[in-house]
Amino acid sequence: MLEALDHFVYQKIRELAQKINLRRQEKQDEHELDEVLRENQRFDEFKNRFLPEGAGEGDGGIGKDGKGPPGHTGGETQWGYVADSIVFSLGEEGLHLGKGLTVPLRSLLAVSVRDDVDRPVKATIEWFTTDARIASLSREGVLEAKQKGRCQIWMQVKSTEIKTEPIDVTVWNVDHILLTPRTLELPLGSWQRITAEVTDDEGKRSTNVLLNWIHDAEDPLIVRINPEGVITGNRLGRTAVKAGAGGVWSRLPVEVHVIPNPNKPKRGGGFPRLLVTDRDLDPATGAVRPGDPDQPPLWQEASDFMHNVWWLNLQSPDAAFAFRQRKKDPILWRDYHAERLIEMVVQVWMSEEFTKKGESQRAEFWADHRNALDRHRVRINQQMWKRLEPYVLDGSTLDLET
Repeated sequence: MLEALDHFVYQKIRELAQKINLRRQEKQDEHELDEVLRENQRFDEFKNRFLPEGAGEGDGGIGKDGKGPPGHTGGETQWGYVADSIVFSLGEEGLHLGKGLTVPLRSLLAVSVRDDVDRPVKATIEWFTTDARIASLSREGVLEAKQKGRCQIWMQVKSTEIKTEPIDVTVWNVDHILLTPRTLELPLGSWQRITAEVTDDEGKRSTNVLLNWIHDAEDPLIVRINPEGVITGNRLGRTAVKAGAGGVWSRLPVEVHVIPNPNKPKRGGGFPRLLVTDRDLDPATGAVRPGDPDQPPLWQEASDFMHNVWWLNLQSPDAAFAFRQRKKDPILWRDYHAERLIEMVVQVWMSEEFTKKGESQRAEFWADHRNALDRHRVRINQQMWKRLEPYVLDGSTLDLET
């Protein structure tokens, strides 16, 4: 009874905190957000040619291959034109989900379309299910586990015969959940998987069921957790983590303490990516990253560094102002967006330089570092602005080829 009461009180406190935060956030036009997302995707590809040599390689991270997010390897992206196959990452057991879970499959399965020499191809993927009563799929590939049972799903490249083999999906009616370990010390910027042993209403058990994860810290960014239970230490502090599905939650939480890290976290592999809040998926959680009025317009947390991503935070006051003016003064918005892109490239240059030389420099190195920052800013502004200016002034097509 006391545990149920504690969970009820926790949920009410969390709901109240979310309501307060939502009141501070600006309601932004969904169509406008979609347009900014498409604009940012072009910007993100455009910026790679202005990054330092080696910026596409990284030195680790927490992607499934240990080198950051899937699909991002060193060098300029070489795109294919004709789709040949759909590739994704999944174990032999298929997908197991707790009832009530909603999960974006494209990021979870690291889905990409490839040509016959394994180059990525820009193509629309369609999603299908044999039983939408058990597991439904949106046009974007978001799966909702609706009721206990089994079905199959598959993907197909739109307007082609290219499709995947059927993927088995099992939706569990969760009866109880046991989490291990009971306590966890997590150095800042490191990650570990919390094991959730799920028992269903028939007594079957598994540690491979995807679940919802919550924690009770006032700061929602202390840790980042994905549906597989991978938890990343993002800010120093303590919290208690629970997992659940279908209204059933683990009775005993995992007590997590994020502690200082004596070792510098490794940056994720591939080119750094600029993502947009309220639209792009956070690679650390698999969910859309909401904007935050208290964070800077160009935003990067410890977990973001590990995945090699930056965020254009549309809820920061100056970004929100520029966004509001987008319809009546599109030049103001395009100029603001381009400036943040250039700022990100400058930051990457400086990070590369400091990583290579910082610890070996003499005491006055910081003055040299500041001078280098100014030189990079001037040079990169000149190079990038020359290419961006026509787009900013009149919306001309952004040239991604030269």
